[in-house]
Amino acid sequence: MGMSASQARFLCLTARLSDNEVTQQNLAYSKQRLSDNSQMINDQYLEALNKTKYQVLTGYNGTQANYADVSYNQMTGCNTVACGKQYIVKDNTGKILVSNAIAQAFAYGNGDFNKFLTKIDGGYTQSDLNINDIDAEEKIHEAWDKYLASVGQSEIADHILKFGFHAYDDTSYNGYATYNTAYTTDLNGEEIQLNKDADGYYKDNYLITAKKDANTGIITCGFQIGDNFHELENVSYNTESKKFTFTDFTDEEGELTEYDALYADLTADGNAKVFESSKNHLTFNGSNYTSDTGFTHDVTVTSDVLNFEGSTTAQRELYDYALAITEAYYNNTNAHTAEKLTYDPQIVNHYKNIFNEMRTKGYTTVEEKYNTDNTKAATNLKDPQWFVKQLKAGNLVLSYYSTTEKKFIGTTLDDDESITEKEDKSAMAIAEQTYQKAMDNLENQDKQIDLRLNRLESEHNAIQTEIEAVQSVLKKNVENSFKTFNG
Repeated sequence: MGMSASQARFLCLTARLSDNEVTQQNLAYSKQRLSDNSQMINDQYLEALNKTKYQVLTGYNGTQANYADVSYNQMTGCNTVACGKQYIVKDNTGKILVSNAIAQAFAYGNGDFNKFLTKIDGGYTQSDLNINDIDAEEKIHEAWDKYLASVGQSEIADHILKFGFHAYDDTSYNGYATYNTAYTTDLNGEEIQLNKDADGYYKDNYLITAKKDANTGIITCGFQIGDNFHELENVSYNTESKKFTFTDFTDEEGELTEYDALYADLTADGNAKVFESSKNHLTFNGSNYTSDTGFTHDVTVTSDVLNFEGSTTAQRELYDYALAITEAYYNNTNAHTAEKLTYDPQIVNHYKNIFNEMRTKGYTTVEEKYNTDNTKAATNLKDPQWFVKQLKAGNLVLSYYSTTEKKFIGTTLDDDESITEKEDKSAMAIAEQTYQKAMDNLENQDKQIDLRLNRLESEHNAIQTEIEAVQSVLKKNVENSFKTFNG
Protein backbone atom coordinates (compact mmCIF):
# COMPACT_ATOMS: atom_id res chain seq x y z
CA MET A 1 0.00 0.00 0.00
CA GLY A 2 2.77 2.47 0.84
CA MET A 3 4.46 1.91 -2.41
CA SER A 4 1.24 2.40 -4.42
CA ALA A 5 0.50 5.66 -2.62
CA SER A 6 4.00 6.99 -3.35
CA GLN A 7 3.65 6.15 -7.03
CA ALA A 8 0.31 7.97 -7.24
CA ARG A 9 1.84 10.99 -5.56
CA PHE A 10 4.76 10.90 -7.95
CA LEU A 11 2.47 10.88 -11.00
CA CYS A 12 0.44 13.80 -9.64
CA LEU A 13 3.55 15.87 -8.99
CA THR A 14 4.89 15.10 -12.44
CA ALA A 15 1.68 16.35 -14.04
CA ARG A 16 1.80 19.54 -11.97
CA LEU A 17 5.40 20.10 -12.96
CA SER A 18 4.52 19.70 -16.63
CA ASP A 19 1.66 22.21 -16.34
CA ASN A 20 3.96 24.64 -14.56
CA GLU A 21 6.56 24.42 -17.32
CA VAL A 22 3.93 24.90 -20.09
CA THR A 23 2.53 27.98 -18.32
CA GLN A 24 6.01 29.43 -17.93
CA GLN A 25 6.66 28.85 -21.62
CA ASN A 26 3.38 30.62 -22.59
CA LEU A 27 4.25 33.55 -20.35
CA ALA A 28 7.67 33.73 -21.96
CA TYR A 29 5.98 33.93 -25.38
CA SER A 30 3.68 36.68 -24.06
CA LYS A 31 6.68 38.57 -22.79
CA GLN A 32 8.23 38.31 -26.26
CA ARG A 33 5.03 39.63 -27.83
CA LEU A 34 5.11 42.57 -25.43
CA SER A 35 8.61 43.30 -26.63
CA ASP A 36 7.43 43.19 -30.26
CA ASN A 37 4.50 45.50 -29.47
CA SER A 38 6.86 47.85 -27.69
CA GLN A 39 8.98 48.10 -30.84
CA MET A 40 5.90 48.70 -33.01
CA ILE A 41 4.62 51.43 -30.68
CA ASN A 42 8.04 53.03 -30.70
CA ASP A 43 8.14 52.99 -34.52
CA GLN A 44 4.68 54.58 -34.71
CA TYR A 45 5.78 57.23 -32.25
CA LEU A 46 8.89 58.06 -34.27
CA GLU A 47 6.76 58.26 -37.43
CA ALA A 48 4.36 60.67 -35.72
CA LEU A 49 7.26 62.84 -34.60
CA ASN A 50 8.20 63.27 -38.27
CA LYS A 51 4.62 64.07 -39.36
CA THR A 52 4.02 67.44 -41.08
CA LYS A 53 1.02 69.40 -42.32
CA TYR A 54 0.43 72.16 -44.88
CA GLN A 55 -0.30 75.63 -43.58
CA VAL A 56 -0.91 78.99 -45.23
CA LEU A 57 0.25 82.41 -44.05
CA THR A 58 -2.75 84.38 -42.79
CA GLY A 59 -1.03 87.52 -41.50
CA TYR A 60 1.19 88.93 -38.80
CA ASN A 61 0.77 89.76 -35.14
CA GLY A 62 3.49 92.34 -34.89
CA THR A 63 6.54 90.47 -36.15
CA GLN A 64 5.00 87.06 -35.43
CA ALA A 65 3.78 85.24 -38.56
CA ASN A 66 0.42 83.52 -38.19
CA TYR A 67 -0.47 80.35 -40.05
CA ALA A 68 -3.60 78.24 -40.46
CA ASP A 69 -4.11 74.70 -41.75
CA VAL A 70 -4.79 74.48 -45.47
CA SER A 71 -8.47 73.65 -45.99
CA TYR A 72 -10.98 74.55 -48.70
CA ASN A 73 -12.69 77.17 -46.55
CA GLN A 74 -9.39 78.68 -45.45
CA MET A 75 -7.98 78.92 -48.97
CA THR A 76 -11.08 80.21 -50.77
CA GLY A 77 -12.40 82.69 -48.20
CA CYS A 78 -12.24 86.44 -48.75
CA ASN A 79 -9.11 87.95 -47.17
CA THR A 80 -8.27 84.71 -45.33
CA VAL A 81 -4.79 84.53 -46.83
CA ALA A 82 -2.00 87.06 -46.26
CA CYS A 83 -1.31 89.73 -48.92
CA GLY A 84 -4.92 89.56 -50.11
CA LYS A 85 -4.20 86.62 -52.40
CA GLN A 86 -7.35 85.01 -53.81
CA TYR A 87 -7.54 81.26 -54.39
CA ILE A 88 -10.13 79.07 -56.03
CA VAL A 89 -10.37 75.29 -56.34
CA LYS A 90 -11.25 73.41 -59.52
CA ASP A 91 -12.00 69.76 -60.08
CA ASN A 92 -10.04 67.65 -62.55
CA THR A 93 -12.42 68.65 -65.38
CA GLY A 94 -11.72 72.38 -64.95
CA LYS A 95 -14.96 73.32 -63.20
CA ILE A 96 -14.69 75.62 -60.20
CA LEU A 97 -15.67 73.96 -56.91
CA VAL A 98 -18.00 76.21 -54.90
CA SER A 99 -20.13 75.91 -51.80
CA ASN A 100 -23.80 75.07 -52.14
CA ALA A 101 -24.72 78.63 -51.08
CA ILE A 102 -22.66 80.19 -53.89
CA ALA A 103 -24.10 77.71 -56.39
CA GLN A 104 -27.63 78.71 -55.36
CA ALA A 105 -26.77 82.43 -55.63
CA PHE A 106 -25.41 81.87 -59.14
CA ALA A 107 -28.55 80.01 -60.19
CA TYR A 108 -30.66 82.86 -58.80
CA GLY A 109 -28.63 85.46 -60.70
CA ASN A 110 -29.07 83.58 -63.98
CA GLY A 111 -26.09 85.38 -65.51
CA ASP A 112 -26.69 88.69 -63.68
CA PHE A 113 -23.82 89.56 -61.34
CA ASN A 114 -25.85 92.16 -59.46
CA LYS A 115 -28.56 89.64 -58.61
CA PHE A 116 -25.88 87.14 -57.64
CA LEU A 117 -24.42 89.62 -55.13
CA THR A 118 -27.75 90.17 -53.41
CA LYS A 119 -27.74 86.51 -52.30
CA ILE A 120 -24.18 86.50 -50.90
CA ASP A 121 -23.86 86.67 -47.10
CA GLY A 122 -26.85 88.92 -46.47
CA GLY A 123 -26.60 90.91 -49.68
CA TYR A 124 -23.94 93.05 -51.40
CA THR A 125 -23.95 95.66 -54.13
CA GLN A 126 -21.21 97.00 -56.37
CA SER A 127 -22.79 100.45 -56.40
CA ASP A 128 -20.42 103.02 -54.89
CA LEU A 129 -22.72 105.89 -55.83
CA ASN A 130 -23.67 108.51 -53.25
CA ILE A 131 -27.16 109.44 -54.40
CA ASN A 132 -26.91 112.77 -52.56
CA ASP A 133 -23.97 113.96 -54.68
CA ILE A 134 -24.90 116.71 -57.10
CA ASP A 135 -23.04 114.87 -59.87
CA ALA A 136 -24.72 111.51 -59.18
CA GLU A 137 -26.59 111.55 -62.50
CA GLU A 138 -23.41 112.56 -64.31
CA LYS A 139 -21.64 109.51 -62.85
CA ILE A 140 -24.45 107.32 -64.12
CA HIS A 141 -24.10 108.79 -67.60
CA GLU A 142 -20.32 108.32 -67.53
CA ALA A 143 -20.72 104.67 -66.52
CA TRP A 144 -23.13 103.99 -69.37
CA ASP A 145 -20.94 105.93 -71.81
CA LYS A 146 -18.02 103.64 -71.00
CA TYR A 147 -20.13 100.54 -71.56
CA LEU A 148 -21.67 101.83 -74.80
CA ALA A 149 -18.25 102.83 -76.12
CA SER A 150 -16.94 99.33 -75.33
CA VAL A 151 -19.65 97.72 -77.50
CA GLY A 152 -19.36 100.26 -80.32
CA GLN A 153 -22.62 102.05 -79.56
CA SER A 154 -21.32 105.51 -78.72
CA GLU A 155 -23.99 106.93 -81.00
CA ILE A 156 -26.56 105.83 -78.41
CA ALA A 157 -24.62 107.63 -75.69
CA ASP A 158 -24.72 110.80 -77.83
CA HIS A 159 -28.52 110.65 -77.88
CA ILE A 160 -29.08 109.79 -74.23
CA LEU A 161 -31.22 112.40 -72.54
CA LYS A 162 -32.07 110.81 -69.23
CA PHE A 163 -31.78 107.42 -67.59
CA GLY A 164 -34.64 105.70 -65.86
CA PHE A 165 -35.21 102.42 -64.05
CA HIS A 166 -38.45 100.51 -64.43
CA ALA A 167 -39.28 97.97 -61.73
CA TYR A 168 -42.26 95.63 -61.55
CA ASP A 169 -42.27 95.60 -57.75
CA ASP A 170 -40.11 96.61 -54.79
CA THR A 171 -37.49 93.91 -55.26
CA SER A 172 -34.07 95.12 -56.34
CA TYR A 173 -33.02 94.24 -59.89
CA ASN A 174 -36.49 93.05 -60.81
CA GLY A 175 -36.83 95.63 -63.59
CA TYR A 176 -34.65 96.97 -66.38
CA ALA A 177 -32.60 100.08 -67.14
CA THR A 178 -33.85 102.47 -69.81
CA TYR A 179 -32.71 105.60 -71.61
CA ASN A 180 -34.91 108.29 -73.08
CA THR A 181 -34.59 109.58 -76.65
CA ALA A 182 -36.38 112.39 -78.46
CA TYR A 183 -37.61 112.46 -82.05
CA THR A 184 -39.03 114.99 -84.51
CA THR A 185 -39.73 114.94 -88.27
CA ASP A 186 -37.71 116.53 -91.07
CA LEU A 187 -38.99 118.47 -94.06
CA ASN A 188 -39.82 115.22 -95.84
CA GLY A 189 -41.86 113.96 -92.88
CA GLU A 190 -39.25 111.37 -91.96
CA GLU A 191 -38.48 110.73 -88.28
CA ILE A 192 -35.11 111.96 -87.07
CA GLN A 193 -33.49 111.50 -83.67
CA LEU A 194 -32.67 114.56 -81.60
CA ASN A 195 -29.65 115.19 -79.42
CA LYS A 196 -29.46 117.33 -76.33
CA ASP A 197 -26.77 119.51 -74.78
CA ALA A 198 -26.68 122.27 -72.17
CA ASP A 199 -28.75 124.51 -74.48
CA GLY A 200 -31.47 121.92 -75.01
CA TYR A 201 -32.63 119.75 -77.91
CA TYR A 202 -30.97 120.10 -81.29
CA LYS A 203 -31.10 118.47 -84.70
CA ASP A 204 -28.17 118.13 -87.06
CA ASN A 205 -27.57 120.73 -89.78
CA TYR A 206 -26.45 119.60 -93.21
CA LEU A 207 -22.79 119.60 -94.15
CA ILE A 208 -21.90 121.98 -97.00
CA THR A 209 -20.10 120.27 -99.89
CA ALA A 210 -18.51 121.39 -103.14
CA LYS A 211 -19.97 120.07 -106.40
CA LYS A 212 -18.21 120.26 -109.76
CA ASP A 213 -20.21 120.30 -112.99
CA ALA A 214 -18.89 117.59 -115.26
CA ASN A 215 -19.52 119.64 -118.44
CA THR A 216 -18.54 123.19 -117.47
CA GLY A 217 -16.08 122.45 -114.66
CA ILE A 218 -17.78 125.11 -112.52
CA ILE A 219 -17.69 124.42 -108.75
CA THR A 220 -20.80 125.24 -106.74
CA CYS A 221 -21.37 124.89 -102.99
CA GLY A 222 -24.47 123.66 -101.24
CA PHE A 223 -26.01 120.91 -99.15
CA GLN A 224 -27.91 117.75 -99.97
CA ILE A 225 -31.37 116.94 -98.58
CA GLY A 226 -32.57 113.66 -99.94
CA ASP A 227 -32.27 113.82 -103.73
CA ASN A 228 -32.15 117.62 -103.83
CA PHE A 229 -28.94 119.68 -103.87
CA HIS A 230 -29.47 123.21 -102.52
CA GLU A 231 -26.92 125.65 -103.96
CA LEU A 232 -25.62 128.49 -101.75
CA GLU A 233 -24.61 131.81 -103.36
CA ASN A 234 -22.82 133.21 -100.29
CA VAL A 235 -20.47 130.24 -99.94
CA SER A 236 -17.44 129.52 -102.11
CA TYR A 237 -14.73 126.87 -102.21
CA ASN A 238 -10.98 127.54 -102.40
CA THR A 239 -9.45 124.74 -104.47
CA GLU A 240 -5.93 125.49 -103.22
CA SER A 241 -6.62 125.63 -99.49
CA LYS A 242 -9.55 123.21 -99.88
CA LYS A 243 -11.61 125.29 -97.47
CA PHE A 244 -15.03 126.88 -97.63
CA THR A 245 -15.59 130.61 -97.19
CA PHE A 246 -18.80 132.52 -96.71
CA THR A 247 -19.76 136.17 -96.20
CA ASP A 248 -20.25 137.00 -92.55
CA PHE A 249 -23.28 139.30 -92.82
CA THR A 250 -22.87 140.41 -89.21
CA ASP A 251 -19.42 141.79 -89.99
CA GLU A 252 -19.78 145.49 -90.94
CA GLU A 253 -16.57 145.37 -92.99
CA GLY A 254 -17.88 142.48 -95.02
CA GLU A 255 -14.75 140.36 -94.66
CA LEU A 256 -14.64 136.72 -95.66
CA THR A 257 -13.96 134.10 -92.99
CA GLU A 258 -12.51 130.65 -93.79
CA TYR A 259 -13.72 127.36 -92.27
CA ASP A 260 -12.71 123.74 -92.67
CA ALA A 261 -16.38 122.73 -92.57
CA LEU A 262 -19.62 124.66 -92.76
CA TYR A 263 -23.23 123.62 -92.24
CA ALA A 264 -26.53 124.87 -93.59
CA ASP A 265 -30.25 124.27 -93.48
CA LEU A 266 -33.37 125.55 -95.19
CA THR A 267 -35.30 128.28 -93.43
CA ALA A 268 -39.05 128.63 -93.03
CA ASP A 269 -39.08 131.53 -95.52
CA GLY A 270 -37.67 129.31 -98.27
CA ASN A 271 -34.08 130.47 -98.07
CA ALA A 272 -31.03 128.80 -96.56
CA LYS A 273 -28.98 129.67 -93.50
CA VAL A 274 -25.27 128.94 -92.99
CA PHE A 275 -23.96 127.77 -89.60
CA GLU A 276 -20.51 127.38 -88.13
CA SER A 277 -21.90 124.57 -85.95
CA SER A 278 -23.64 121.34 -86.87
CA LYS A 279 -26.26 121.95 -84.16
CA ASN A 280 -29.63 123.43 -85.07
CA HIS A 281 -31.22 124.09 -81.66
CA LEU A 282 -34.91 123.86 -80.89
CA THR A 283 -36.49 126.37 -78.52
CA PHE A 284 -39.68 125.56 -76.64
CA ASN A 285 -42.37 128.16 -77.39
CA GLY A 286 -45.08 126.99 -75.02
CA SER A 287 -46.73 124.31 -77.13
CA ASN A 288 -44.02 123.03 -79.46
CA TYR A 289 -40.46 123.79 -80.50
CA THR A 290 -39.02 126.34 -82.96
CA SER A 291 -35.70 125.64 -84.67
CA ASP A 292 -32.92 128.14 -85.41
CA THR A 293 -34.12 128.08 -89.02
CA GLY A 294 -37.68 129.09 -88.06
CA PHE A 295 -39.51 125.76 -88.43
CA THR A 296 -41.86 124.46 -85.73
CA HIS A 297 -41.45 120.88 -84.51
CA ASP A 298 -43.34 118.45 -82.34
CA VAL A 299 -40.95 116.46 -80.11
CA THR A 300 -41.73 112.89 -79.07
CA VAL A 301 -39.83 111.31 -76.18
CA THR A 302 -39.57 107.52 -76.00
CA SER A 303 -38.01 105.10 -73.50
CA ASP A 304 -35.76 102.30 -74.73
CA VAL A 305 -34.37 99.35 -72.81
CA LEU A 306 -30.61 99.11 -72.28
CA ASN A 307 -29.97 95.40 -72.77
CA PHE A 308 -26.49 93.88 -72.65
CA GLU A 309 -25.08 93.76 -76.18
CA GLY A 310 -21.47 92.76 -75.49
CA SER A 311 -19.54 89.52 -75.69
CA THR A 312 -16.54 89.92 -73.35
CA THR A 313 -16.12 89.79 -69.58
CA ALA A 314 -14.85 93.39 -69.52
CA GLN A 315 -17.95 94.62 -71.37
CA ARG A 316 -20.21 92.70 -69.02
CA GLU A 317 -18.51 94.20 -65.98
CA LEU A 318 -19.01 97.73 -67.35
CA TYR A 319 -22.69 96.96 -68.00
CA ASP A 320 -23.26 95.42 -64.57
CA TYR A 321 -21.64 98.36 -62.78
CA ALA A 322 -23.66 100.93 -64.73
CA LEU A 323 -26.82 98.96 -64.00
CA ALA A 324 -25.97 98.73 -60.29
CA ILE A 325 -25.54 102.47 -59.77
CA THR A 326 -28.61 103.20 -61.91
CA GLU A 327 -30.73 100.87 -59.80
CA ALA A 328 -29.35 102.30 -56.56
CA TYR A 329 -30.08 105.85 -57.66
CA TYR A 330 -33.61 105.33 -58.95
CA ASN A 331 -34.67 102.98 -56.18
CA ASN A 332 -33.97 105.80 -53.74
CA THR A 333 -35.19 108.80 -55.77
CA ASN A 334 -38.28 107.19 -57.24
CA ALA A 335 -39.72 106.02 -53.91
CA HIS A 336 -38.88 102.36 -54.53
CA THR A 337 -37.87 100.35 -51.46
CA ALA A 338 -34.30 99.25 -52.03
CA GLU A 339 -32.87 96.22 -50.28
CA LYS A 340 -30.35 97.00 -47.57
CA LEU A 341 -27.29 95.92 -49.49
CA THR A 342 -23.69 96.37 -48.36
CA TYR A 343 -20.97 97.93 -50.50
CA ASP A 344 -17.54 96.45 -49.85
CA PRO A 345 -15.16 96.77 -52.83
CA GLN A 346 -12.89 93.97 -51.63
CA ILE A 347 -15.73 91.48 -51.23
CA VAL A 348 -17.37 92.59 -54.48
CA ASN A 349 -14.13 92.09 -56.41
CA HIS A 350 -13.58 88.71 -54.71
CA TYR A 351 -16.97 87.39 -55.80
CA LYS A 352 -16.71 89.02 -59.23
CA ASN A 353 -13.68 86.83 -59.98
CA ILE A 354 -15.56 83.76 -58.75
CA PHE A 355 -18.69 84.66 -60.72
CA ASN A 356 -16.75 85.20 -63.95
CA GLU A 357 -14.97 81.87 -63.53
CA MET A 358 -18.28 80.08 -62.89
CA ARG A 359 -19.81 81.75 -65.93
CA THR A 360 -16.96 80.93 -68.30
CA LYS A 361 -15.64 77.60 -66.96
CA GLY A 362 -18.67 76.04 -65.26
CA TYR A 363 -18.96 74.95 -61.65
CA THR A 364 -19.71 72.04 -59.34
CA THR A 365 -20.21 71.45 -55.61
CA VAL A 366 -18.89 68.90 -53.13
CA GLU A 367 -22.40 67.45 -52.93
CA GLU A 368 -22.50 66.94 -56.68
CA LYS A 369 -18.90 65.84 -57.30
CA TYR A 370 -18.70 63.39 -54.39
CA ASN A 371 -22.40 62.44 -54.27
CA THR A 372 -22.76 63.34 -50.62
CA ASP A 373 -25.20 65.26 -48.43
CA ASN A 374 -24.92 68.85 -47.20
CA THR A 375 -23.70 67.92 -43.73
CA LYS A 376 -20.85 65.77 -45.02
CA ALA A 377 -19.97 68.38 -47.64
CA ALA A 378 -19.78 71.14 -45.01
CA THR A 379 -17.48 68.93 -42.93
CA ASN A 380 -15.19 68.24 -45.89
CA LEU A 381 -14.92 71.93 -46.80
CA LYS A 382 -13.36 72.72 -43.43
CA ASP A 383 -11.33 69.51 -43.03
CA PRO A 384 -7.60 70.05 -43.83
CA GLN A 385 -6.83 66.33 -44.13
CA TRP A 386 -9.65 65.75 -46.64
CA PHE A 387 -8.64 68.78 -48.70
CA VAL A 388 -4.92 67.92 -48.84
CA LYS A 389 -5.76 64.31 -49.72
CA GLN A 390 -7.91 65.44 -52.67
CA LEU A 391 -5.18 67.79 -53.90
CA LYS A 392 -2.51 65.11 -53.59
CA ALA A 393 -4.68 62.60 -55.46
CA GLY A 394 -5.29 65.07 -58.32
CA ASN A 395 -9.03 65.16 -57.77
CA LEU A 396 -8.84 68.90 -57.04
CA VAL A 397 -6.54 71.65 -58.34
CA LEU A 398 -5.58 74.85 -56.56
CA SER A 399 -5.39 78.18 -58.46
CA TYR A 400 -4.66 81.79 -57.50
CA TYR A 401 -5.70 85.05 -59.18
CA SER A 402 -2.86 86.90 -60.91
CA THR A 403 -3.47 90.65 -60.79
CA THR A 404 -0.95 91.16 -63.59
CA GLU A 405 -2.38 88.55 -65.98
CA LYS A 406 -5.99 89.15 -64.86
CA LYS A 407 -6.76 85.44 -64.62
CA PHE A 408 -6.46 82.40 -62.32
CA ILE A 409 -3.22 80.43 -62.55
CA GLY A 410 -2.72 76.86 -61.31
CA THR A 411 -0.44 76.21 -58.33
CA THR A 412 0.43 73.34 -55.95
CA LEU A 413 0.88 72.80 -52.24
CA ASP A 414 4.63 72.43 -52.62
CA ASP A 415 5.21 75.25 -55.12
CA ASP A 416 3.02 78.02 -53.77
CA GLU A 417 4.99 80.69 -51.90
CA SER A 418 2.17 81.33 -49.41
CA ILE A 419 1.95 77.67 -48.35
CA THR A 420 4.51 75.98 -46.10
CA GLU A 421 4.96 72.45 -44.76
CA LYS A 422 5.43 72.53 -40.98
CA GLU A 423 5.68 70.12 -38.05
CA ASP A 424 2.28 68.96 -36.93
CA LYS A 425 2.65 69.83 -33.25
CA SER A 426 -0.91 68.85 -32.49
CA ALA A 427 -0.38 65.39 -34.00
CA MET A 428 2.94 65.13 -32.16
CA ALA A 429 1.27 65.91 -28.83
CA ILE A 430 -1.40 63.27 -29.45
CA ALA A 431 1.30 60.77 -30.46
CA GLU A 432 3.24 61.53 -27.29
CA GLN A 433 0.18 60.91 -25.15
CA THR A 434 -0.72 57.73 -27.05
CA TYR A 435 2.84 56.45 -26.85
CA GLN A 436 3.14 57.07 -23.12
CA LYS A 437 -0.20 55.39 -22.41
CA ALA A 438 0.67 52.36 -24.54
CA MET A 439 4.11 51.98 -22.98
CA ASP A 440 2.68 52.27 -19.45
CA ASN A 441 0.20 49.53 -20.30
CA LEU A 442 2.96 47.29 -21.70
CA GLU A 443 5.13 47.90 -18.69
CA ASN A 444 2.28 46.98 -16.36
CA GLN A 445 1.62 43.76 -18.31
CA ASP A 446 5.31 42.94 -18.23
CA LYS A 447 5.41 43.35 -14.46
CA GLN A 448 2.36 41.09 -14.06
CA ILE A 449 4.02 38.42 -16.22
CA ASP A 450 7.24 38.67 -14.19
CA LEU A 451 5.26 38.21 -10.95
CA ARG A 452 3.53 35.13 -12.35
CA LEU A 453 6.81 33.75 -13.66
CA ASN A 454 8.40 34.22 -10.21
CA ARG A 455 5.50 32.43 -8.55
CA LEU A 456 5.64 29.64 -11.12
CA GLU A 457 9.40 29.31 -10.65
CA SER A 458 8.96 28.97 -6.85
CA GLU A 459 6.20 26.45 -7.41
CA HIS A 460 8.38 24.60 -9.92
CA ASN A 461 11.22 24.35 -7.38
CA ALA A 462 8.86 23.14 -4.63
CA ILE A 463 7.35 20.47 -6.91
CA GLN A 464 10.80 19.38 -8.01
CA THR A 465 11.91 19.02 -4.38
CA GLU A 466 8.82 17.03 -3.48
CA ILE A 467 9.29 14.77 -6.52
CA GLU A 468 12.82 14.05 -5.41
CA ALA A 469 11.56 13.14 -1.91
CA VAL A 470 8.89 10.81 -3.34
CA GLN A 471 11.47 9.25 -5.63
CA SER A 472 13.68 8.55 -2.58
CA VAL A 473 10.77 6.86 -0.75
CA LEU A 474 9.96 4.76 -3.82
CA LYS A 475 13.58 3.69 -4.09
CA LYS A 476 13.70 2.54 -0.44
CA ASN A 477 10.40 0.66 -0.83
CA VAL A 478 11.77 -1.19 -3.86
CA GLU A 479 14.96 -2.11 -2.02
CA ASN A 480 13.01 -3.41 1.04
CA SER A 481 10.77 -5.46 -1.22
CA PHE A 482 13.75 -7.18 -2.87
CA LYS A 483 15.25 -7.98 0.52
CA THR A 484 12.00 -9.54 1.75
CA PHE A 485 11.52 -11.75 -1.32
CA ASN A 486 15.16 -12.78 -1.38
CA GLY A 487 15.05 -13.79 2.23
